[in-house]
Amino acid sequence: MEKLDRTETERLNRFLRSIYRDIRMAKLDKAKEKIEQLGVSIDAMIEQREEQADDQGQS
Repeated sequence: MEKLDRTETERLNRFLRSIYRDIRMAKLDKAKEKIEQLGVSIDAMIEQREEQADDQGQS
């Protein structure tokens, strides 16, 4: 699987920092929601990468 590009990496880092900040400030419900969003986003990213790999394999 290919690496994340710089934009994706920066976006992921910002999101992880916001989760860390929420946990540190004891905003646990908010952090939990963000972690659930992260899981959905990662699943979507994996699916997109797999589709791109399939498309490249068929070309």
